[in-house]
Amino acid sequence: MAGAISGIGVSRKRNHLSFRILTGRTLIDSLRAKRARLPVRIAPRNVGDSCGCAMGARFLAVALVVASAWYAWYWHSFMLSIWAIVLRVLGWSLLASIVGKIVGILAFRFHQRKSSA
Repeated sequence: MAGAISGIGVSRKRNHLSFRILTGRTLIDSLRAKRARLPVRIAPRNVGDSCGCAMGARFLAVALVVASAWYAWYWHSFMLSIWAIVLRVLGWSLLASIVGKIVGILAFRFHQRKSSA
């Protein structure tokens, strides 16, 4: 049984070595060579987001999570009803999405100016 297991290990090593002998490089070297041939394009994540919708959606998602966690943790301290908490969470989320939209628009304009200069 031990010989069979060691035989499997040897055959894997031989396959790896035979691949290296045939091609002159390992699989990792091959992947690095393919990656080096890819065109390098460094661009902002939301290059086409001129209206700021994607950034607004990110801000909205973060605000929903943070505000919900905050009011869930401290709801006894505020002595608010569940409807008051829901309205506050929605209010903070709306405010955050508006701020995110403005930040997205400004970031798009900044990247446009930077790329045209």
